[in-house]
Amino acid sequence: MSYTQNELCSVWKKLTDGTEHDEFDALDVGALISSRNLEILLARIVNVGDLEQTLTFTASVGGVEPYNDFDPPDDSAIESYTRKRGNKQAEWGEWRRV
Repeated sequence: MSYTQNELCSVWKKLTDGTEHDEFDALDVGALISSRNLEILLARIVNVGDLEQTLTFTASVGGVEPYNDFDPPDDSAIESYTRKRGNKQAEWGEWRRV
């Protein structure tokens, strides 16, 4: 699964806009992702540094199942994306899957 640069930037903006949530809490951002049809798409900030920023996504393509440490749902996927820059004044590079 991959997302467009615009989608990833929109998710980052939503997670860091300072409203309704702590930026390190997971937030359902499925409405911001038009390129995928997902039941739930949770995004969370993993790293918010001066030179590197990282997002992680947990998606459910089917119904929502309660999480069990010993038997996670088969229809979920976790991926991370990061973007970097050379110094604090430089523009951010593209988001890349890690």
